[in-house]
Amino acid sequence: MDIYAFIRSPDIGDYCRSIGHIFSPLEMAVIVAQSNMTLAEKHDAWWHIISDCQDMSIPEMHCFNARDSLHECLRELIANNNYDIDPNDDISTIFIHVPVPFQKGDILECKGTVHVLYDLPHWFVDDGTGASYEKMRTGEFFDDTDMVAYTYRILENGSVFHGHGPSYLELKFYRGEPNMVDPRLLELSASIKRTP
Repeated sequence: MDIYAFIRSPDIGDYCRSIGHIFSPLEMAVIVAQSNMTLAEKHDAWWHIISDCQDMSIPEMHCFNARDSLHECLRELIANNNYDIDPNDDISTIFIHVPVPFQKGDILECKGTVHVLYDLPHWFVDDGTGASYEKMRTGEFFDDTDMVAYTYRILENGSVFHGHGPSYLELKFYRGEPNMVDPRLLELSASIKRTP
């Protein structure tokens, strides 16, 4: 199974493939759950995880009840067609870390909107000791709603907004013409890239 194809951003999927990033079975299950694939494709991928990956327990997390078996959790999701499940048993709500090819100041795109990236959750929670990062990575304090990019973008009223953007798993590099990007975003991009 090509887990990288399930990552919503083709740029992130290609990057993870190029660096040979290995996801745990739980991370794979979450990527599948959060993907844009059909329910049938998700079920097929989960069956691959059940048959090809070692079972593991799922620890108690901010948004998820502890489970003794990932495989059993996936079987229940498949049997219930993802309906009528306790919100604290929904693996799509689990925060996972996915490496990205992006850097601060990059001009990105999501669903036709241009963004300038200035932060990601896993860039700013590390307190130098690794403790905060470890808590983020294990989901102790975070859930899928924290998997956002912090970006600048132009709102419909023409003002520049900065703050929570889309899920970072939906972002891709902007490949359009630079002259189609608002000059204010180009200046923000250049300014961020100049800042150490």
